[in-house]
Amino acid sequence: MYDAQYDPETGVRIPIPSSVINSVVAALHRFQIVCKDFDVPENRIRILATEASRTAINSEEFLAAIKGATGIDVELLAKEDEGRIGALGIASGFSDIKGIAMDLGGGSCQITWLISQRGNIRISPSGSFSFPYGAAALTRKLAQLKEGKGKAEADKAVAEFRREIKANFVDAYHKLQIPQELVERAKKGGGFPFYLSGGGFRGWGYLLLYLSQVHGRHYPISTINGFTAKKSQFENTDALKEVAHTANKIFRVSDRRRAQVPAVAFLINALAEALPHGIKEAHFCQGGVREGILFQELPPSIRRLDPLEVATVRFAPPSTEALYGLILGAIPSPSETGSRRLPGSISPHVIRAFVQVLYVHSTMAKESSSTAALYSTSIGLMSSTHGVGHPDRARLALLLEERYHGELPPREVAFKFSLQDLLTAEEVWWTRYLGKIAHLISKLYPAGTVDERKPRVILSAEWANHLGKKKSKLGLVLTCSIQKVKNDPAKLKETLEDHVDAIRKVGKRKNWVGGEEGWGMAVDVKVVEEDHL
Repeated sequence: MYDAQYDPETGVRIPIPSSVINSVVAALHRFQIVCKDFDVPENRIRILATEASRTAINSEEFLAAIKGATGIDVELLAKEDEGRIGALGIASGFSDIKGIAMDLGGGSCQITWLISQRGNIRISPSGSFSFPYGAAALTRKLAQLKEGKGKAEADKAVAEFRREIKANFVDAYHKLQIPQELVERAKKGGGFPFYLSGGGFRGWGYLLLYLSQVHGRHYPISTINGFTAKKSQFENTDALKEVAHTANKIFRVSDRRRAQVPAVAFLINALAEALPHGIKEAHFCQGGVREGILFQELPPSIRRLDPLEVATVRFAPPSTEALYGLILGAIPSPSETGSRRLPGSISPHVIRAFVQVLYVHSTMAKESSSTAALYSTSIGLMSSTHGVGHPDRARLALLLEERYHGELPPREVAFKFSLQDLLTAEEVWWTRYLGKIAHLISKLYPAGTVDERKPRVILSAEWANHLGKKKSKLGLVLTCSIQKVKNDPAKLKETLEDHVDAIRKVGKRKNWVGGEEGWGMAVDVKVVEEDHL
């Protein structure tokens, strides 16, 4: 839409050509057919337009053509609303956000700050600041600045434009009224977290994904939403310009996006220099205006629901709450000082989602169940879930793979290692431990049905300082309590003893994450018969 409004020979701004209008109308007709196939009521179809449509010379003619052909009035987003709606689209892609939000489209870019917690969303009282620095607009502007000039004169013109961009971002930073809590975190943490949406930034994100997947150990997840790049990666503009210029084919990056890479690099360099405290990391988002419009219609009670929990609830076993309680029972409460505890990143949301898909792959053959579980969050049944970061996808995948005893064919081991690379060694250790707990539970309750009046086992755990042969190792003690009976034809105690050894092995030093000098703790397991369970 942006490129179509410039004459390819003269570069002069022109009305949207009739051929482009006809193409847009045809696409919207096809969209109406799709909606009809899915039984979408006609009054629930909305068409929104942003910068390129709003500022077109023949905007009224363009919108009238769409109305006449489809019967739908096009909603033009005001300049000041575009950034706010884009920020809501970003919020739809993450459970919690605290940072700077930016949207980079073809004709413009918007910047604001965003705090999203439990469905409650705050952005700058000034809304967002919009600049004509879209990927296509910058590409055209930089070409114009260099056209017909010698190198020195062209460099001078580009440098002057760069100073203009930096000055505008500095001005926007001060006018956004960024909360002091975000500023203090940026000072202490090495910069602001950035949440980025729009085609221009997504193209940059896919370039970073490409670089992480073409050498050495491959980055394991290829969805852009939830992908995070460190400052050093995000700001390495020379490397990304080089790969955009030389690579034969880049996943999800069109030739048009490649041509815009130098302009996006130019913007990122100016942005990094302009903002106080800098950029700590960049989180890429699939959400934009479309997702933002839909997200704002949801009540906070729905917004605050965790996407991973919602996506997995349809697979939940009959006794989800009882199984969830069993898993929690195997986790010691935080120590008095808080120094010993389950990592907060393995959140109740992740554990509940884990329980809800605990039996999904159980009908598969042993040769494939663990592999299918390992891939379930990246290319399997949960891969399309919107709003889940890559680390949470890795945590759930590793938990599920361990639930099936952690057995993999050799060709899949590298993928498991690449998922582990997204987490800390401590997190990986806990996925092994909890996965083995889930394996034990699945053996006791193969259908996922728990009769809480007659429990087969109750799990409890506590920290210990006296483990090992010398009674000096730190770790935890897991107690599996069962009902004491005179005659047990099912031989429950013997069955438990057969399976708890796998849990003990997680605590063996040779099995620690990173080897004997890595991260881990001793694990002791006791099977106890109780008179009254």
